[in-house]
Amino acid sequence: TLQRLLKRLPRVAVLHSGLTDAQRAFYYQKIRDGEAAVVVGPRSAIFAPARKLGLIVVDEEHEPTYKQDNMPRYHGRDVAVMRASLAGVPVILGSATPSLESLHNAQQGRYELMRLGNRVRGLPMPKLEIVHLRHEMQPGRALELIGHTLTNRMAAALDRGQQIILLMNRRGYASYVFCPSCGWILSCDNCTRAMVFHQATQLAMCHYCEHTAALPTACPACNKKLLLFGFGIQRIENEIERKFPTARLARMDSDTMTSPRQFQIVFDKFSAGEIDILLGTQMVGKGLDFPKVSLVGVVSADTSLTIPDFRAAERTFQLIVQVAGRAGRAEQNGEVIVQTLHADEPAIQFAATHDYDGFAAGELLLRKEIGYPPFSRIVRFIVRHESSEKAEHGADELAKVLRATLPAQQIKIIGPQPAGVIKVRNQFRFQILLITQRPGMVQQAISHRMENICRGISAEIIADVDPISLM
Repeated sequence: TLQRLLKRLPRVAVLHSGLTDAQRAFYYQKIRDGEAAVVVGPRSAIFAPARKLGLIVVDEEHEPTYKQDNMPRYHGRDVAVMRASLAGVPVILGSATPSLESLHNAQQGRYELMRLGNRVRGLPMPKLEIVHLRHEMQPGRALELIGHTLTNRMAAALDRGQQIILLMNRRGYASYVFCPSCGWILSCDNCTRAMVFHQATQLAMCHYCEHTAALPTACPACNKKLLLFGFGIQRIENEIERKFPTARLARMDSDTMTSPRQFQIVFDKFSAGEIDILLGTQMVGKGLDFPKVSLVGVVSADTSLTIPDFRAAERTFQLIVQVAGRAGRAEQNGEVIVQTLHADEPAIQFAATHDYDGFAAGELLLRKEIGYPPFSRIVRFIVRHESSEKAEHGADELAKVLRATLPAQQIKIIGPQPAGVIKVRNQFRFQILLITQRPGMVQQAISHRMENICRGISAEIIADVDPISLM
């Protein structure tokens, strides 16, 4: 995408986290002086000092990565809308699978909804087939993560000299290291989460705090044999190498792509046809355009569906449709194979027919019934401390203040309760949710009191408006 912009548009300034302070200052000077006509960058680029702003474009506006989850917390898309409003310029929010918040704004007349009725160059949408993994299992044989349907389609695509993209949105080799005899699970000392085994390093890693530990030779509790349970992208990689030993394979995840240069190397090789199969996490579903890709496989559509979050179905639908769009982007027809254990889930059924309107209608109806966004706003308070007792006591005290201050008729208060992940980086976490249609009332009622509230509570308090995750 960036290369296309550089070819088509004049005087482009590119901002990203890899710039040195001197490089960033150089580009900021060019932007401020009007020497750069176009600014391209991640969410922080919205703060670029453009003095003659004429248009803001937010590509893939549904992406949760536009939300910064540490201080200062902000959503790049929402800041873009506000900056455009203040500057009196248009803002374009682009997506094949718009967030339900943006769709709702369009339905309420706040945004103008514009549709692209046809795919680029009038190409047909790829054929999407749902494969129920339970039907692929053969009695007496070891479980294969790539079922025989996807295996056969991969073999056919490789025989035709075409390329394949496979999505597996889970890092590591095995999701759990546990003892089947006594039930012991290898967990992070700093977080209440199971550690994921990574075959390349032969270490178990916590994906919340990145703490690593050696794999025990036997169960520390009963000295019995440990079992590697669950599957991640590294196990898929091994299966591909076994099934297609001559195919040229590259893996793209945050463990292998540790710098923009590594990403560019794999991108260039795949674009040049030097890689046959590109296996990756959700980053392979974001805007990649390779004409020779005729097959896209979603190894497991269930990884995001089972997350305990009210946006799980929306994220699953978006991920399947987005990665499916990587297939058939040239004259040859594309096909998509989606493997799942939950074939009847509406998110997967609607994704199979690329039916965004059908999915959105059902999901919006459900959200309206339970009073969740986009029909309300959420303010989430996290109270955390190294002591579980102090974190819980602090949450109780904060809840008392909120209930005494905020009108119960207009603001629903849920909690305090343990956060979805109760312990992260050696901090115990309790949460309080405020659900309301008038978030400004929360700010007016407590913003001037927060300093005193925090001073009276011996735990850290974090406020997050419109959180993208409740974990």
